[in-house]
Amino acid sequence: VQDVFSFEFDRAYVFNFEDGYLNGDGFAHKIVVGADGYPTCEYMDANGQIHVGDYDLVPILESFIKQNPTFSYKGARAVLAPSGYDGIFGYRINAGAKATMGEEAYARECTNAKTVVDALRSAGYELACYTYENAPYGRYSLGEIQADMNKWNEEVVPILGNLDIMVFAQNSDINSGILYSGEKYDYLKSLGFNYFLGFCSDGDSFTFIAEEYVRQGRVLVTGDNLVNQPKWFTGIIAPEEVVDASRIEE
Repeated sequence: VQDVFSFEFDRAYVFNFEDGYLNGDGFAHKIVVGADGYPTCEYMDANGQIHVGDYDLVPILESFIKQNPTFSYKGARAVLAPSGYDGIFGYRINAGAKATMGEEAYARECTNAKTVVDALRSAGYELACYTYENAPYGRYSLGEIQADMNKWNEEVVPILGNLDIMVFAQNSDINSGILYSGEKYDYLKSLGFNYFLGFCSDGDSFTFIAEEYVRQGRVLVTGDNLVNQPKWFTGIIAPEEVVDASRIEE
């Protein structure tokens, strides 16, 4: 696939759903498994009422595919890449939460998170690593990357399992040239990562297939880019039909 797009939201990077009841702010606070076995979202309104439904990308996409089944080629869905520092998909599976929640509550969070992960995979979603701390690996030393990945392996891998897709955070990448080499690449490759998604600052997405890895440059579908870089989405999205003009800061 040559055109690679990823979505980022004000509250989280590449689908890192935060935990806790975000009372009345309009954001879903976790992914849950619906009565039909498909992943959906839980949300609390301004009156404290809990709702389950199409409150974020995953269930919105599921509902669209149900209405337009040919949209999903061979059942394909999205690649979801959570970070781990504040839990995953709304579940507090990080070590800091364990200390405050207690063993029993923490175990429930891990069990529920695994149920969601299984539902996502069954529905056709792929999972990727967005680093543990939402960290800029391009600006990190090898030692800093290793420390970040140690936390990922300790806290997130038990829930998600070993992954082979790395999505670099904060507009960062480990190499500036098209070819990967060096100690950072060697380390990440040793962990089993074979697919690397960087960032295209010029909006020109690309896919490069090497013998040992696949590298892609992605375009971020953010409010800022839709407003200030509309040409990046030519033929894919019509920004003027998506952006709410009343929400643009003068």
